[in-house]
Amino acid sequence: MRVSGVLASLVLATSLASFAALPARAVSISIAPVPLPAGGLLLLAALGGVALIRRRRKG
Repeated sequence: MRVSGVLASLVLATSLASFAALPARAVSISIAPVPLPAGGLLLLAALGGVALIRRRRKG
């Protein structure tokens, strides 16, 4: 058991060292905006669902 733990640590350290040697790159992520009417309807539906769940739990 002890040998496999040491071996796993060695493999992890080696893979992390090789990952650290990679050149850094700038990453650009673009997120598509959600249209306001769809986002508003989604928000209203979520709030309505929460209200319905709370109402069922109380009564």
